[in-house]
Amino acid sequence: MRIDTHQHFWKFDPIRDSWITEEMQVIRRDFTPLDIQFVLERNGF
Repeated sequence: MRIDTHQHFWKFDPIRDSWITEEMQVIRRDFTPLDIQFVLERNGF
């Protein structure tokens, strides 16, 4: 089974991304394709 999904990549900017509050600390960082490379390769992508 394959599920159609999409990814969001960004370079975190504390000014631009001020909507990301302390409660969302887990996403207060950069997200790049390298963050999912292992998972994609492990699943045949």
